[in-house]
Amino acid sequence: MASPETSATATRSSDRSASPDTAFSQTRYSRGGAWLLPVAAALLLLATPAYATEPPYTFGSEAGWSVMLGATGGGSFGTGGGGFAGGELSLVRLSHGWWTGVFADAAYDFGPDETLVTAGPELGFTALGIDGGGALRLRDGETELGGQGRLLLSFALFSLYGRYGYFPDSETHLGQVGVLLKLPVWASE
Repeated sequence: MASPETSATATRSSDRSASPDTAFSQTRYSRGGAWLLPVAAALLLLATPAYATEPPYTFGSEAGWSVMLGATGGGSFGTGGGGFAGGELSLVRLSHGWWTGVFADAAYDFGPDETLVTAGPELGFTALGIDGGGALRLRDGETELGGQGRLLLSFALFSLYGRYGYFPDSETHLGQVGVLLKLPVWASE
């Protein structure tokens, strides 16, 4: 009968000799991680960001100038309120969500039977904008100069707005709530 030490030694040596590729696989796995480091380094170098000549896709319009032409209409209130209809022309610079420019519009108000012509600067960021400036009121062959301001909620080509105007000579307050549909008729490259 073999001693326990002899049988343990015999088992260990028989385990090694039982499978001829056991020694190879132990060697392969113990030294196998050495190839992993150069491959990982090469993948990291290949994964560095590429620098393209064109910027990536951005949401919204590209920066540039546009000439916009549109139609407007809505309701007016104040002295002799009623409905109005007219048109607007604007020159706008779009850049990084901001829009700045100048506008001019004219509308005929059916309630007081008058024409309102306004012009001035405009400024906005994404959907919210303001404009303001001078206002000229034409009624019964007479003209009256005043000022006006407008708050716009713009959805690309379609806008909702509220306007307030004041004419100091007649102490007339004017209010408008309207819609505006503007289309680009020219844009810079």
